[in-house]
Amino acid sequence: MNVISNREGINRKRFYKSYSSIITFLFSGVLTGIMIKLFDMYAGEIGNIFFRISVWIFLCTTISIRSKTSLKAAVNVFSYCISMLAGYYVMADCTNNVYSLTFVYGWFLVSLGSPFMSFCVWYTKGRGIVSKVLSVCIIVCMELLAILLYDKIRISDIILALATGILVFSNKT
Repeated sequence: MNVISNREGINRKRFYKSYSSIITFLFSGVLTGIMIKLFDMYAGEIGNIFFRISVWIFLCTTISIRSKTSLKAAVNVFSYCISMLAGYYVMADCTNNVYSLTFVYGWFLVSLGSPFMSFCVWYTKGRGIVSKVLSVCIIVCMELLAILLYDKIRISDIILALATGILVFSNKT
């Protein structure tokens, strides 16, 4: 009888350990989405900063690098991104705020691609040439996307690229 209850305890611990980060990222994503929608409505320029892709690349890079494995990075980032979108657009609906379905589809596609990207980003923690190339690619992509999506690089994009650079180049295992 003791063996059965001990196995259940181990399985319960393993279950909570496995799914606690996913639940944490789902919850924090929803809260982030709600908070950003409120910034959009009431805080002007702060809302505009969170509209840019460089913020999300920085946040997702941070989540990826802090994850224990590349698979966990993919799951954590996807959980965060998809729940953030849900929180944002549910809040937009609750406040009768206008939004474009084009943006919904665009951010949804970004969220669908986030597991693959975060899987790759996790490998920037290494010390080889692949790690260095991936690290540079992240920063270059941040700036290229700023130009392609928003026509120019803003100060916030440069600051976030520098912060991302510090993150990916200083976090070698």
